[in-house]
Amino acid sequence: MKYLCILLAFITLNYVNAQSNDSITSFPDVEAQFPGGPEGMKTYLMENTEYPKLAQQLGEEGKVYVKFVVERDGSLSNFEIIRSSGSKTLDAEALRVVKNMPDWTPAEKDGEKVRSVCRFPINFTLGKEKKKKRRRR
Repeated sequence: MKYLCILLAFITLNYVNAQSNDSITSFPDVEAQFPGGPEGMKTYLMENTEYPKLAQQLGEEGKVYVKFVVERDGSLSNFEIIRSSGSKTLDAEALRVVKNMPDWTPAEKDGEKVRSVCRFPINFTLGKEKKKKRRRR
């Protein structure tokens, strides 16, 4: 019986450790970061986001809030739109751009790399010329 209790305790400890390794840290000591920091992300988004033609033709604008997990190795997973722009085409483009991002520098907690959540908006705004053309029709 004594050995059974020890074995059970060992299995429980390993299970708890396995769960904690998969947990997502809400408040890391060091936040996950896009390569090149905020300026690098801004450049990436500007160079890689394509305003969908249909959305342009319909004059659709909006802000899409995306969420994903930065894994310990810097890869990204669990992509999700947490607030839609109201346009399926803009939402789809925001997801496409985020899914194609390069690996990030992972977050750290107590000196160890941890999984963390990242959330941010992607803005879709038509230029003044496009807005004027749309209004004249």
